[in-house]
Order: sequence, then structure tokens, then C-alpha cells
Amino acid sequence: MVRVSLRTVTMNIPPQDVITKDNVTVKVNAVAYFNVVVPLLSVTAVENHVVATSQIAQTTLRSILGQANLDDLLVDRDSINQRLQTVTDEITSAWGGVPMGSVKQRVRAFLPVWAGSECGFEAWRAGRRCGGVRGR
Repeated sequence: MVRVSLRTVTMNIPPQDVITKDNVTVKVNAVAYFNVVVPLLSVTAVENHVVATSQIAQTTLRSILGQANLDDLLVDRDSINQRLQTVTDEITSAWGGVPMGSVKQRVRAFLPVWAGSECGFEAWRAGRRCGGVRGR
């Protein structure tokens, strides 16, 4: 006999290093909320639904954000969050017991590695040297 909690689980997605479409490295974290609706499926369809949910959330976060430019990440968070939720819904629907429709992945921070540099993002965009690194 396995006990499965039907309460909503709040899961912190640890900071992930993501390389955006325009080759900018950012650190991103998120929070996922989910709950088990069909306990039998959450036990029989996947070995550990909590760990599996965490892994899917991390992988999806890196994958979706890696398809966007830095500008899009900073401006279009709501649509990105919607895509994150949709993709996790599709992936985890086979488990049946973990409805990802109730997952809210919120990107809390976008921090370019060189954010504190004196020449910053605009210099990088323009292709000028910034801290010994040439922009595009």
C-alpha cells in the first residue's frame, strides 16, 4: 500500500543556466504547483511522480527558454509561462494522476552573467568589446 497526498504540492525549481537563442547565458528559476487527482495512476504510471514532475519542469524550462531571445524573455513572460504550462501538460498527461494544468511556472529572475559589467548588453548587441569578449 502506498500513500499519496492529494494536497497541492509547491515545488521550487532550482536555478537553471539557460543559453538563449541569441547566445546569452541567463539564470532562471521557477515555482511549480501540482496536485494528484488519480492516485492510482500517479503510482502505477511513473516511479516517483514528485521527482518526475521536478525533472520535467526543469527540462521544459531550459528547453522553452532556450528557444527565445533575451529580449523576448524579459518582455513576454506571460506567453512563455503559458507555453511552459502547455508543454508540461502534454508530457505528464500520460501519468494521469498529476494534472499539469494546475502547474504555474513563474520565471522569477533573469540575470545575464555579465549584467554588472560596465559596457553591458547594448555593447554586446552592437558587437563591441565588453570585458574582453566580443559581441555578436
